[in-house]
Amino acid sequence: MLKRCAAKGWPDMIGAIDVAARLQEALLKSLVRRLDYVLQSSDPTAPKVRSYATTAQIHIKVDDGWSAQEEASLLRTDAQYALLIQETENLKGLLDSEGLKEPYRMAKKDRELIAALWDLKHKVQSLDDELSSEIS
Repeated sequence: MLKRCAAKGWPDMIGAIDVAARLQEALLKSLVRRLDYVLQSSDPTAPKVRSYATTAQIHIKVDDGWSAQEEASLLRTDAQYALLIQETENLKGLLDSEGLKEPYRMAKKDRELIAALWDLKHKVQSLDDELSSEIS
């Protein structure tokens, strides 16, 4: 959605917008692989994802809370994850952050994007409600 909205007024930036969108997709897919890894982990010392009450807590675990040991293990055991990490590094080298500032600033005012973000916020809230009710 952000890609489409950003490109509306900036057709000359479609290449840079596409790189940024592909980077975000690869990053999100790598977080999903990490979550799958945590869900399948047999490490008795690892916190269980099902004990987290919000999607934010889960995100912290698979992003900022991700250990070097977990990273090394997942890279060793999951070829698709390793490819995603390589892809993100390659795309980071192509990213034109400076050139994307104005298209993204304009996209944030787009009604279509605003509606999609509102919908996403409510879906996340619904998931958080479901998670907290399962813990209670």
